[in-house]
Amino acid sequence: MELEQPVEETPRDRFQYVVIVLSLLATILGTGVALLQRHASVNESRASRATVALAIQVMGELQRRGQQAAYDVGLTADYAAISMDAIALQGTALYSLSLIIRNRLRYLFALVGSGVVGLALLWVLWTLVMV
Repeated sequence: MELEQPVEETPRDRFQYVVIVLSLLATILGTGVALLQRHASVNESRASRATVALAIQVMGELQRRGQQAAYDVGLTADYAAISMDAIALQGTALYSLSLIIRNRLRYLFALVGSGVVGLALLWVLWTLVMV
């Protein structure tokens, strides 16, 4: 029976072994970095789509709110016009009634009527300011 003689490693064999291990580690590290970059790219794409969807929703909501505001302003303007017409008619009716009444009662009626019309006008202005 013959014994095998131990094989001596030359410094060149050790260097090649270190180079192989280092290139294997670099390959594994590069693969990990590529995997992380792919994952980040997918997350960025998903976030970009979500951002676009939210921007579309925000623009739609702004459009809807603008239309609602325009409708509210038109409704308030119509209300103000109708209220002003009603106040003018009340004033005209009170003036006509004051012409029928004679003497000092006429002035009292005109004063009270003007006060009522003034209160109605203040009420309309108050509601317009509060809207």
